[in-house]
Amino acid sequence: MALLPLNAVLYGISGIGGNLASAIFLPETPEIGPMGAFFGILSLLLYQVISNWDLLHKPFFIFLKTSCCLPIIFVLGFFVPWINNFSNIFGFIFGSLTVPLMQPNNYKNKSFYISLTLLLLLSSSLFVFFYNSHLVEPYLDSFKYLNCLPLTEKWCSMDVGLKEIKVLN
Repeated sequence: MALLPLNAVLYGISGIGGNLASAIFLPETPEIGPMGAFFGILSLLLYQVISNWDLLHKPFFIFLKTSCCLPIIFVLGFFVPWINNFSNIFGFIFGSLTVPLMQPNNYKNKSFYISLTLLLLLSSSLFVFFYNSHLVEPYLDSFKYLNCLPLTEKWCSMDVGLKEIKVLN
């Protein structure tokens, strides 16, 4: 029962970090959702497999089974325009940096302070870029193919369903 608040904190930090990065790198794309938070929970699962490697029956098989969805979702994110790779990537990064902070008695380790420093540095730089978007705007075109590879002329266009929405209104 004590793990529930820690998982909720991990879920929240990963979700906020993923959606914040998505708002920076895709400023004109309205995307929200729990994918960044799900990837934070996935980073917890991978951390648990790695840290309990000696206790597991077939650890390599469990590791492969746990991590197989990472490349599948990232590859899908390149070809399906409504999957947000920025939220997925940054949710996983935020989760990977938050998990060592949640381990008991880890504050005595160097990994605790490294994770804390990197998490604070990443969070503060994302907040600076969010509120000073003119710093990021010149580089946005170089990141657009990380979220969607255009298979056709209008494949990655986010106004694909606007005609249908206008008809409903």
